[in-house]
Amino acid sequence: MSRDQGSAHGSLRRAVGFVRNAPWWPAHRQADGGLLTAHDLHRYPGMANSMATVLTALRWVAVLIGLAYAAQSAADGELRIVVTVAVAIFVTSLRTLFPLKLGDPSPRAMAAALIDVTLLATAIGIREGFANPLVGTLFVAVAIAAFGWGLPVGTAAAFLAGTVTTLVYYFGGDSFELPSALAIFGLVGAALIPAAALERLLEYEGRRKDLLDQHSKLTEANQLLGALNDLARVLPSSLDQADVIATARGELVDTFGAQR
Repeated sequence: MSRDQGSAHGSLRRAVGFVRNAPWWPAHRQADGGLLTAHDLHRYPGMANSMATVLTALRWVAVLIGLAYAAQSAADGELRIVVTVAVAIFVTSLRTLFPLKLGDPSPRAMAAALIDVTLLATAIGIREGFANPLVGTLFVAVAIAAFGWGLPVGTAAAFLAGTVTTLVYYFGGDSFELPSALAIFGLVGAALIPAAALERLLEYEGRRKDLLDQHSKLTEANQLLGALNDLARVLPSSLDQADVIATARGELVDTFGAQR
């Protein structure tokens, strides 16, 4: 390998290391040196279940806010907004009954999150695109993908949401328009912020687990020291090797009836 190639490889390794150690990357190094990633979220079922409840509530909040703005159009019988409302309520109800398994490393679980994004993006795109009053449900779906599986999946969900919404809006008969700066900012924020929050939560949860393990070990050691202290108190203060041998011999004689 030439000197230039070696220098290029060294620069690449340093760049990768910088990205992996950045504060927004969904991983941190544990006390034992292992790398804790978004896929380790399923190792903490309590935290995963609590966050699933919070995220489900956010889905319904987004639906209710969208309905408040879309109620008049739906009441007037506008078909496109009715379809959007129906899809949003369907996806939200489905994930309320069958929540996504956050952190599950299986491709099926990640695909389910991306399918939710695709369905909602299609429903949003058929009517006004990112100006649709129910666009909040799409942002929440992207945020859930980012929180459940980290920045890579969150980025893929944001890109999928923007692409599908734009194409459906275009092929639906409206003019082709790129997402506005506000929509792009919303998608980027929906991918980055939950991924950073996941990294912090995993870090705190990992530290809490390490502290609990240390506390458990200290408790066991303290109990052992207490038992040894109690044993030392009941032993004669003048106990020496000869006394130990004589005591052991006496116990053998009494137990087995041996005289030698």
